[in-house]
Order: sequence, then C-alpha cells, then structure tokens
Amino acid sequence: MKLLTPWSKRIVVTLTLAVISLPAIGTAVAGDFLTAVREQVAQLCGVEHDSVQVTVKPRAADWPPTGRLVAVDPLSGKRRGTLVVDAVREDGSHERLTLKVRTWDRLWCAAHAIEREETIYPGLVETRLVETTRLRRDILRANESPLGLVTRRRLAEHDLLARTALAAPQAVKAGNDVRVLLRCGQVVISDTGHALQSGCISESILVRSRTTGRVLQGSIGADGQVHCFVD
Repeated sequence: MKLLTPWSKRIVVTLTLAVISLPAIGTAVAGDFLTAVREQVAQLCGVEHDSVQVTVKPRAADWPPTGRLVAVDPLSGKRRGTLVVDAVREDGSHERLTLKVRTWDRLWCAAHAIEREETIYPGLVETRLVETTRLRRDILRANESPLGLVTRRRLAEHDLLARTALAAPQAVKAGNDVRVLLRCGQVVISDTGHALQSGCISESILVRSRTTGRVLQGSIGADGQVHCFVD
C-alpha cells in the first residue's frame, strides 16, 4: 500500500484532452463541460475524504462532449473508484459519463512495531495520508483517536490501525477482587466480590459476593466498581 507524505486537504482534478481546433467565440468548449463535471464530482466526494482526484474515461464515439453543465447526478451511492454519473446540460439534454475517483485520507498507523495486548500511547502511532480508493472502511481516521486502546494482535511498523485490531482496555480482570455496589430499590450496600469474568467499562460480568457467596451479574462502572441490582 502506498503511503504519501502529508499535505493539506485539497481536490485534484486531472484530464487529458486533445484539442484539434479552437472553437468559435460563443460556442461551448468541450474542456469546460468536462472540467465542470469533474469539479462537481470532486466537491461531492471531497466531503468524505481529505483529497480527491477525478478523471473522465473517454468514449470511442462522440467525444469529447460539449455544452453547459447544470447538474451532475451520481447513479449510485459510491464515492470512490469507478462512478457513473448523469450530467445534465442547460438545454435539458443528458450525458452519461464514467469517472474514476481516487481518494486519500489521513489514517492512523503504527509508528513502530506494537506487540499484542499493548496499550496505545502517542509515541507508538502516527497519522499518514494514504490512498483509500480500494481500502476497506474499518481503518481509524485521524479524528478517531486510538490512544488508550489495547491491541488484539501484533502490528508491524506502518500497519494501518483497523478497528478489529483494537479493543477497549479491561477495567476488571477475572480472578481479581472488586468493589461491588448492591442496589435494592433505593438502598445501596457496598460489598467486596470476586470477579468471575473480565470486562471493560459498561460491560456486564459475573461476580461472587464475599459476604453472601451469591453469584451476581453486574455492570462495570467508570470507577471500576461493579453495580448489581438485587431483589
């Protein structure tokens, strides 16, 4: 996968067009029509991506098209790769065009090799501008911080950080003693317990009460205490 050096968000529009002769004054220029199509598509796709490049695939006949563009309507929900659009002219006529949209996004990757079950801290990761035209969508973008998460597997240097490769840190580990809050109506009793399962904050686990010996199910709070509701 090709990694690019950082640059600011931009839209790149490219087109190779052979000009045989200059048009008469007042007539529509083919390059203007195609440029307008590419610019509209680039603006549409640029909402989701940091950088976009749009090229038009020429047809064998009636090329290049001319006219004054009014609107561009993509014929699918795709915003990268090969797109087919319906370009509407000012005179009401339509032109169906095939475009190639390449995209780049700033994504998180490993700055160094990261071992399994290691907590992510700033020195381990960095963001890079990466071409995402064919990239799956589960990679963490620059605005989705991985700091504090734990790796599920080993990551090599420059590996992109997929959501499936990361997990929230465990707030409680099986076998450890935990503080248990027993709630019965409006009454709250503090107790100690033995964690029978591991879990992250807000997850539900089983604990055994040290006082009663009962196995209870409770949710792990932000403070690491297990909140159990009892009858």
